[in-house]
Amino acid sequence: MAYDDTKWGGFAKIIVDTSTLTAGDTVRVRSMTDANAIYDKTVVTAGTPILFETEIFKDYVKICTVQDIGGVATEIGGVYKTVDYGQTLFVQIIDKTTLRGWKDIVNSHSESSLLATGDEVDITVGTSPWTMINAGMGIYHAHDILLVSKYLYTTGSRTNGNSFDSTFYAAIAQIDRECITIRTQQTEASGSSNLETNNRYVWSPSEKEVSGSGRIADSQYTQPPVQLPIFTTQAQRLKSLVGGSAREWWTCDGSGNSGSGLYVTTSGTIGAKSQNDSLGLLPCFWLVADA
Repeated sequence: MAYDDTKWGGFAKIIVDTSTLTAGDTVRVRSMTDANAIYDKTVVTAGTPILFETEIFKDYVKICTVQDIGGVATEIGGVYKTVDYGQTLFVQIIDKTTLRGWKDIVNSHSESSLLATGDEVDITVGTSPWTMINAGMGIYHAHDILLVSKYLYTTGSRTNGNSFDSTFYAAIAQIDRECITIRTQQTEASGSSNLETNNRYVWSPSEKEVSGSGRIADSQYTQPPVQLPIFTTQAQRLKSLVGGSAREWWTCDGSGNSGSGLYVTTSGTIGAKSQNDSLGLLPCFWLVADA
């Protein structure tokens, strides 16, 4: 005898893989048809699946994470699935839209399969989105991503590079700032051949990271720089302020002559000029796997 399916209900099971998430993250299953059907659970141990049993019938749901952004519970990334009563779904949430998502991907050692050089992600700087580019993976660690700003953040002399780095880092929203790993490296001091220890969360690319060659011997570096994959052609090295045309920008290296520094020209080559000149400043930073 036939029966009316609409009178039948039951539990659908959604099992969420948490290998790309972090303990303390909130996972949400939300009905797209019933505003009152929202199920939240907290990740206790990353890698341990979370089971949702939901009283839904042939429902279209969103499965995502929830983060507190400015005091507002905000749904991040996620996938959409249709589930039926008695059905079991296995879902992995892969969030490629946020820096936190990228850090989770690095922590799961999945960056080479889930991301590509040249991919972009927005962070919040001040109150506005700011675009960063995946400049290369596995550059200095087995599992890392080096991100370079798509645009010049501001202009200034090479001598204010330290304060510029700190200012940019301080302006990054806390939820993004927590993902960034400090870089300990030696770079050339202002205009001379002497080296200074550079302990920064944000820095400017070096001559060698841009062009592939440099004037400082590798033996003088704690961690010798290498050319970044996004800078292999001169055209790739051209940078501008948002909405502007290509302009000169500073590398973090001095030229070896007192009072001068190395910069990237508007044709993508490397030149040297007075470090007091006002050129573009380009921030970059690291995401490194915690283990």
